[in-house]
Amino acid sequence: MEMFLPNALPFWDALKDDEKQLILNSVQKRRYAANSIVHHVGSDCIGMKIVKYGLIRVFVYSTNGSEITLYRLKSKDICVLSILCMLKNLNLDINIEAEEDSLLYIVPIDIYNKLLSNNKAVYDYDREATAQRLTEVVSAFSDVLFFSVGKRIADILVYYSNLYNSDVISITHEKLAKDIGTVREVVSRTIKNLQDLKLVEVSRGQIKM
Repeated sequence: MEMFLPNALPFWDALKDDEKQLILNSVQKRRYAANSIVHHVGSDCIGMKIVKYGLIRVFVYSTNGSEITLYRLKSKDICVLSILCMLKNLNLDINIEAEEDSLLYIVPIDIYNKLLSNNKAVYDYDREATAQRLTEVVSAFSDVLFFSVGKRIADILVYYSNLYNSDVISITHEKLAKDIGTVREVVSRTIKNLQDLKLVEVSRGQIKM
């Protein structure tokens, strides 16, 4: 038996043997190239997604058309159904894209809902994971509403530095703008100010902290 799912699913050990087999028999593997769409506004939710490798971004469009990154998923992270349903009920149009070449394991929606109804460990995990993601969503919107662009850029640069374990980050101003919910021109102006203050060094396509 492939060990990825038993290692990735926190509730695996609490599943009955037939429930484990149900997942193994139904799980789908889907590969997404970098910059491809995993889920877009209006499409049906296909199931619970588990990232084997790659980087997945969940985002919405603001009223002015700019993108706001809500959260990211990396290896062994899970996108549960409940958070997507909750955000949809809040009239947030959710989009999901692969930022890097990614492989997702997908448990079909009917199978996951069956486990959710019949297994308390799955139910408890779903509630906990939904609360955690909702906290990240609220934080993302709070940052846009209450923090300056400079603070948001600094925070996202620290995030990337930790993610890739490097103080040199390969990133465009347009991508930074998508992360923090603004436009490229504002990011470029702010990065120039940070550079003048000698807080960052900038070269083509790279920022050194």
